[in-house]
Amino acid sequence: MTSEEFFDQLKNSFYNDLPFVAYRKPHMSQLIALLQTDNELHEVKDYTESGFVFSPFDHTKKSILILNSKSTLITSEFIKIT
Repeated sequence: MTSEEFFDQLKNSFYNDLPFVAYRKPHMSQLIALLQTDNELHEVKDYTESGFVFSPFDHTKKSILILNSKSTLITSEFIKIT
């Protein structure tokens, strides 16, 4: 997928109020995103679920989960512009 298509899909999720996460691992050139297909806020129940976890440093707060089973995975190559 081109970077333009990648960011268009991120914008689409953003404008449709759908949860998503986008990231790049250190020293890697691949951009990765999980685009959730529903607008439900999923919480981690017991850490056996598969997906991307947003976990606060305060253990008394709930962790949020973007489930793999309710998301679309997209990737693109990161092109550094200097």
